[in-house]
Amino acid sequence: MDIYLMRHGETPYNREHLLQGQRDIALSDAGRAQAGDAAAWCRERDIRFDRVYASPLGRAKETAMIVSGCREENLLIEPRILEINFGPIEGKKWENLTAEEMDYVNNPWNGRPIEGVEDADDLIERVSGFLLDLMAQAAREKDAETSVLAVTHGMALHGILTALTRNRELWKEPLGNCCIFHTRTDGESFTKPVRLTPPIPTFR
Repeated sequence: MDIYLMRHGETPYNREHLLQGQRDIALSDAGRAQAGDAAAWCRERDIRFDRVYASPLGRAKETAMIVSGCREENLLIEPRILEINFGPIEGKKWENLTAEEMDYVNNPWNGRPIEGVEDADDLIERVSGFLLDLMAQAAREKDAETSVLAVTHGMALHGILTALTRNRELWKEPLGNCCIFHTRTDGESFTKPVRLTPPIPTFR
């Protein structure tokens, strides 16, 4: 099974440097254009998807539909790849974070937990459950050449990369809107995730 992991397109919150977390912020026109570019990138490489998963939030669902051509009713909505819950700092401007808040967002194992913000280890545990389900599906399908797209969010994608590698340093990996990573599972393990598209500096 080939698994393509993707962050959603740009939103107004991204452009304004605001932490959106689990707020249901829609794509901007620029975000829709990014998703269209990602769709073209996939078509040029003949990458097609047998199943398409998306976070429940609209920005992830719309990105998934644009990139894959999948209709909304055929999307597989996956709550476990929902964005981190930023709690009291959702909606806060990046530049206005306290030093403690910024330290925790950038490297949660180096800073002190922020009350009301979802714990990074809890995030990793929930995305890991999704990955294990994919691995179990691959084991059941055996030699089927299945291709899966999963559209998620910046911090959730950090959690997925960390879960796949057990390398906490990947939490600091720069992730742009509509960036794509690839991994593969034979039903027993995952390959190391590889970035397929370059990073674009954006905010969470």
